[in-house]
Amino acid sequence: MVTKDRRRSNNTIGRKIRKRPPNDIVLIVFESKRTEYIYFNSLINDKWKIASITLDCEAGKSPKRVVEKAISLKNERIDKAEISPKIVFDEVWCVIDHEGVNTVKELPIAIEIADKNDIKIALSNPCFELWYLLHFKKKAKNPTCCKEIIYELEKHISEYKKNKNYIDILFPKLDTAIKNASVLCSPEPDIKATRQYTTVYKLVEKLKGMKR
Repeated sequence: MVTKDRRRSNNTIGRKIRKRPPNDIVLIVFESKRTEYIYFNSLINDKWKIASITLDCEAGKSPKRVVEKAISLKNERIDKAEISPKIVFDEVWCVIDHEGVNTVKELPIAIEIADKNDIKIALSNPCFELWYLLHFKKKAKNPTCCKEIIYELEKHISEYKKNKNYIDILFPKLDTAIKNASVLCSPEPDIKATRQYTTVYKLVEKLKGMKR
């Protein structure tokens, strides 16, 4: 007589057990450890708990230096691949603002270098705070500079500070921000575009697909 446990065991013989494929290993490099870094660190580690993401930053508002830092970190992992092939980054992103001291001259160069090295850019015009604002409204009323964006943002986040963590306020409205940002990016903007846009939503969608 075959017991229930034995029958259950026999039924599983030869059956393929589906395993979820491992997440991509992703590197994200920022201009500083302030606004963007704080946001993504909380989104990745506190809300979604994605272990395969590495965050780093390059001091100073220089798009070219941020991209060069990303390339350097990417190549370091490639050099170590013979010892541990699973540490190589599958995707590398840089988070950059359009507005900045060196951006006008450096941004086209930085993007060209990034393209040649398979680095993705999450670019905001004029600044990352536009991404925050899109959690609350479809677009900025006066997007001429970051100061104006922050002025509008403070109607939704009082006494806004760049070095504070607002993930608990923003996270419930994440899908709204993605939708609003995607609309602003249609048609796809180029670096010479003067209109407001942020491609940060593309990076967020990538990470959203990685959450367990």
